[in-house]
Amino acid sequence: MVLKLMNRSCSWAAKEWKARRRLSSSSLSLLSSSSAPPLLTRNNHLVSNKFNKIQVHRCESAQSIAEALEGEAGKLPHFCVAGVSNAGKSSMINHLLVKKNIARASSVAGKTKTIDMFVVNDAFVITDFPGMPSTDPQVDGMWKGKWRPLIKDYMTQVNDIRSFIYIHDIRWPIAADEVKFNKWMRRSFQIPSFLLLLSKDDKVDHNRRLMGLNNARNKLGFEHQDRHLHYCSNNSLAPCRRSRRLVLRYIESVLRFQDSSIDVGLPPK
Repeated sequence: MVLKLMNRSCSWAAKEWKARRRLSSSSLSLLSSSSAPPLLTRNNHLVSNKFNKIQVHRCESAQSIAEALEGEAGKLPHFCVAGVSNAGKSSMINHLLVKKNIARASSVAGKTKTIDMFVVNDAFVITDFPGMPSTDPQVDGMWKGKWRPLIKDYMTQVNDIRSFIYIHDIRWPIAADEVKFNKWMRRSFQIPSFLLLLSKDDKVDHNRRLMGLNNARNKLGFEHQDRHLHYCSNNSLAPCRRSRRLVLRYIESVLRFQDSSIDVGLPPK
């Protein structure tokens, strides 16, 4: 009698498992059949830890932006990345996509001189903006004369901008130009989600981290519903690897639900 009950229980459990698996498969097929792009790579991850298919468009004019958007980049959702020169934009993108130098990282201010679109696994686009000026007068002239107008050309031409990711070195004070740029982005364009990414997090202690966070959120005008994450690109450190996973979760949540406020394991605001 006991054996019969055990066999019935095992049979029921097997049927339940198969039913749940069919439900999971149908849910995934619904996602992929909708207007949203494919989200998962071979290992059921948005971005792989080993290899990612990346198509690069480096645009130095409104015409080159338009030409890039005529292809696959124009059909996919975009995540634009901005910040002051040397804040860690390019390092973050390289770390995120597991590429050594696909984004031009350098200790020299103004290394990124174009609008760089990275089409990731035919699913979404990360766009790297030229760095805002810090203390270099030459970079300041290029920013006002060419790069800021180029960003405006990009923002007005892209059909589907899902998020604005602003990177700030947590050790630095907030410059007046940063405040103006963030206000301009919020007022001039319809962007559904904002993320404040505080870079070089492995370089500070807990007290300085809290001070930098509060200072950045308040001065840059990040609102209650806007997310923030602490980030570092040193892959030998567990917190840095975790910060990469959290950014990928944020991107996936925006892609799937067009709502970054859902619970994807992000730390509290």
